[in-house]
Amino acid sequence: MITERLHRTIEELEHLPPEAQEEAATQLEALLRREQHPSATTSTGRSTLDLIGAWSDIPWDEMEAELDRIRHESPPTPPIDAEEVTDGSEA
Repeated sequence: MITERLHRTIEELEHLPPEAQEEAATQLEALLRREQHPSATTSTGRSTLDLIGAWSDIPWDEMEAELDRIRHESPPTPPIDAEEVTDGSEA
């Protein structure tokens, strides 16, 4: 039975280093999310939910600096006229 197999596997996980335990839990959670939300799968078969952790190996300060650089190098979005948005008309 699958439940017994999972219980044995979980017991074995306790013997792994904490980093490996965390990685196993993350992968299992991602699998469960993918199965619970099949619409999150793209035509190429990659789950968009998998992209959430794509940059998890980058230190936060480096990621923050890179995002800040991109933000400052990008031209600002032109103002949006709220009346046009609520009326449904286009510019």
